[in-house]
Amino acid sequence: MAISNTESGNSRVAYKVVTLLTLWVDTGPEHEAIKNLSKQILQHELTEVLDGASFRIGETGYEFATAVNSIEFVERNELH
Repeated sequence: MAISNTESGNSRVAYKVVTLLTLWVDTGPEHEAIKNLSKQILQHELTEVLDGASFRIGETGYEFATAVNSIEFVERNELH
């Protein structure tokens, strides 16, 4: 679904992109600690790479930008 930007002079249209990742965490006595650390690392990396990033499409003069709006972690049984 396109989201119009009403800011004056802006010629871009925003789209929401949803990505589902699977995080596999080893079982064992440190499972919860590793899971929590893994979530922090993923959140940091996704935000570092994609939040406020701009990408050019070759030499076309066209480009697009990204912003991270939300990162949610859900347990497998919470998905429907």
